Amino acid sequence: MRAFPKKSICIILLTMIAALSSVEATISMIAKVPSKGFISQPVLNPPTPNPTSAPTPQPIATPTPMTRPNPSYNQNLDSYNNVLYASSGSASAIQSAVNQAKAGDAVLIPEGTFTFSTQSSGVYVTVPTGVSIFGAPPIFDFEGNIVSWGTNLHLNVDNSEEEYVYWFVYVGFSHYLTRFSGINMVGHREFAPSTNDVTNGIILNDGVGTSQFRIDHVRIRSLGGFGVQACGGYGVIDHCDFSNNNAQLTYGNMATNYNYCTGKYHIVAEGHGDWASSISQIAGKYTDQTWVIEDCFFKRSISLSSIASCHMIVRHSQFVDCKISAHWATPEWGGTPTRLIESYNNTFTYEGHGGFGSLGHNIESGSAIIYNNINYGFGGGSNSNSDYNCFIALRQSQADDMQYTQIEECYIWNNQMSSNEDLLDVLWGEEGATPDKFIPGSNPIMQNEHYFLRKPSYSQDGWTYTPLQYPHSLVKG
Repeated sequence: MRAFPKKSICIILLTMIAALSSVEATISMIAKVPSKGFISQPVLNPPTPNPTSAPTPQPIATPTPMTRPNPSYNQNLDSYNNVLYASSGSASAIQSAVNQAKAGDAVLIPEGTFTFSTQSSGVYVTVPTGVSIFGAPPIFDFEGNIVSWGTNLHLNVDNSEEEYVYWFVYVGFSHYLTRFSGINMVGHREFAPSTNDVTNGIILNDGVGTSQFRIDHVRIRSLGGFGVQACGGYGVIDHCDFSNNNAQLTYGNMATNYNYCTGKYHIVAEGHGDWASSISQIAGKYTDQTWVIEDCFFKRSISLSSIASCHMIVRHSQFVDCKISAHWATPEWGGTPTRLIESYNNTFTYEGHGGFGSLGHNIESGSAIIYNNINYGFGGGSNSNSDYNCFIALRQSQADDMQYTQIEECYIWNNQMSSNEDLLDVLWGEEGATPDKFIPGSNPIMQNEHYFLRKPSYSQDGWTYTPLQYPHSLVKG
């Protein structure tokens, strides 16, 4: 058997002794640790908070409505050949800038309030058709309402001695779209309510009849004459405010002089050419005989009227003490009356100051499509002339040419009455009407022949009705 050296045995024994000592020390440390495995800490009492008084409530300030330029309102100045700037908003400064402009150009009136005074020619500013006029952009709230006008034109002269005085007159024909936009026009009766001023606002005097216009974001207030008179042409009037707030002078001296009335007509639109043989050819369509009025406000005047073969579409607008009229025509008015009125998605409110009584629609000639309107009070008020106390009146015209004045193809449906208003009266041509309502020799206006209390249908009429796309393409552009 092999024997280990003594030195090796000693080394082994020393190693074993060291190992045993280490194990013993570890066991001693473990014995001092609590059995649950964590070191206990003394519990400290939380500090007592000092009492404090409740804060005094502070009043909350009413926030100022935020405003901004309306992103949907765009003057598109880059689309014009040239942009000219009037040195001020006076008649002479605007006319000077217009005189330098050509069709396809635009004239900008600066921001501010400018007063128009005496004129000698009957016209303050004459503009060639095709030249657009803009004011400084208005300021809108976040709901799209104008809260501040940039360009304000005030009329500070009484033109009651003149029958035809115009603020702006467009003349001639142009292939360019003509736009008038962003201007607040305030008539003399705003400052002197007792006067009989009969100044007219804007006349579109297109001798050819095929120029296209857009009048938008304009306020025409307290004028004694026409707001807009469209003698030919066609186009769109949108986001405009035509208002007269003088209740006691709504019709001025109308008993003695028809011209002396506040807001004689907010809009008069004339067409041109011949009637279409059937409204199915023009209903819901935009042609060179169509005026589209949308998203406007009208307050107190005789009416919003159309004549001379005009096709008028009135929609998404508000009427207060103001009606829509489809007029008959005398030879001096062009010889032919209105062809078609389309009225839908409008709101009518009667506050007791409506001209010719409580009447929402006055259809004296041609055809009408009237639906989806809301009526508050028209046809429900008391009036000495019962002929004018209904929401819609179909009336036989007094013109001699009965070929064009006969009521025909009128469709009425889904108009909402607020209480007990009369929806419809058929006057002057009604079968069995009393003598004061009947024109000798005229044809009676018969239900289910000349007018229908329903929408057009293919099975009954051979055509169906689709309204023009809303908003109009000029408005979206």
